[in-house]
Amino acid sequence: MKEIVINERENENLYLIFDIEDKDDVYNFDKQVNEKEIVRFIVYSLNNGYKKEINLSFIQNKNTCVSCDIRCLCHNGAYTNINICNSVLKEQTNTICEQRVQGIIMDANSKIKVIPQLRTNNNVTNSSHEVNIGYINPEHLFYLMSRGLTKGEATNVIVSGMFSIERKELIDSEEAKKLDAALKTVLN
Repeated sequence: MKEIVINERENENLYLIFDIEDKDDVYNFDKQVNEKEIVRFIVYSLNNGYKKEINLSFIQNKNTCVSCDIRCLCHNGAYTNINICNSVLKEQTNTICEQRVQGIIMDANSKIKVIPQLRTNNNVTNSSHEVNIGYINPEHLFYLMSRGLTKGEATNVIVSGMFSIERKELIDSEEAKKLDAALKTVLN
């Protein structure tokens, strides 16, 4: 897996993780988030028949924000296990924890397992998690096909939309090309 760190502003970092390699893999990331630090974490995972594991763990101090956004696609009997843990101690106030996982399962033999954990020991932490895993919605396919797209083209539009890279100008163009090539391989 390829990790890119972009320092957007002082005390604000964007971590981009690209998981597009065709092999079994485990990615572990542990971070102590310091006071007044903002961390954005985006993972793009394309799994074409392999076993992958993504483990993210954050311990947050006061006045911090951690936002995790994981986008995953499993195909050809792939299995992806995602563990996200945000820990906030009782005395740490004014913290924000956000966890979002979006996943598309392309066939009946593939699986995505998500274990979100928000460990907050106070009542002043703003925390949320959202997990949306499933097959492509047939109504979305029907809608696009009724406008002239083939089933393959409609699937490509939906998956490509989910994997569009935010702030493309900040990402090495070579990595963007690799992600696009990997998407095309999985979708064909």
